[in-house]
Amino acid sequence: MRKGCLGLIILVVLALGFTTFSFLSYLHATQGSPGGGAVTVNVASGSSLSTLEPTLHNQGVIGSTTDFKIWLRVSGSGGQVSSLQQGSYTLHKNMPYSDIISTLAKGPSITYEKLTIPEGLTVTETAAKVGASTHIQAADFQAAATVANAQPSILPPGNQSLEGFLYPQTYFVDPHEDAAQLVQEMVGQFQTETASVNWSTVPPGITPYQVLIVASLIQNEAKVVSDGPDIASVIYNRIAQHIPLGIDATVYYALDKPFTEKLTTADTQIPSPWNTYTVQGLPPTPISSPDLDYIEAALHPAHTNYLYYLVGPDCVHSLFFSSSAAFDAAAQHQPTC
Repeated sequence: MRKGCLGLIILVVLALGFTTFSFLSYLHATQGSPGGGAVTVNVASGSSLSTLEPTLHNQGVIGSTTDFKIWLRVSGSGGQVSSLQQGSYTLHKNMPYSDIISTLAKGPSITYEKLTIPEGLTVTETAAKVGASTHIQAADFQAAATVANAQPSILPPGNQSLEGFLYPQTYFVDPHEDAAQLVQEMVGQFQTETASVNWSTVPPGITPYQVLIVASLIQNEAKVVSDGPDIASVIYNRIAQHIPLGIDATVYYALDKPFTEKLTTADTQIPSPWNTYTVQGLPPTPISSPDLDYIEAALHPAHTNYLYYLVGPDCVHSLFFSSSAAFDAAAQHQPTC
């Protein structure tokens, strides 16, 4: 009986000791310790405290994600930062939890610059967007994008232009980032977006880089993604039959002329390797940065005998033709879009 009581007492003492230790550890964690080294924590768009907790733990800002969760629940402090602002925050190792919350609530020490690059822009147009939306000068960006410091996997050796590789999407630019770093980021995004692309399925006689060129042509010619494979088939069929492509978008590119201006007959006769009215085959580089849908269309063209297309009556979808007679007849009734 005495042994049983003694054992119970020992268990109670151990339980009390463990509880006390746990409480003191929790208290120490919440209060932190002074003099912790500074760390930079980058908060991505859409982050919350729960998604940020592993980063805080990995960088030593908090010692336990469990303690942090308990403290947030008990203190109700999480409501102060229900939505985190994207950017970089300077925190400290073993930082008091209340100081973490107050620092996050103040907003980032570095605010990123939002840069949206639509699909179908040239390097020059992309540079203009960069210059208008960020601290980076347009001329600096254009220079960085035409020396090929970044090396996409399908870029042929010796090619100095990154036309086609500046992937269209929204970027958040660090104010300390320079032009070369932003170019690297955009090319890196191209590599990420096309990581699942099977470049070995390219049509016969076409290189992966030429697929990107075709994709850029489709990007500028198609008004809807669903027309992409058919436009691709027209391009490949004309190449196979040694017929000049006659694509207006390449002339606009060669002239650096806005699409809002109408092409003249003289425009289509300019001497330029990008003028597909006078030069047979594909232009030497892409004419814009296409998105993944049009890259896939260039890789997987429809199986047709189409050689011509024009915009249909709805000014959106294209009409396709196998003969010049049918095309010419339809062109007589083409709407002004």
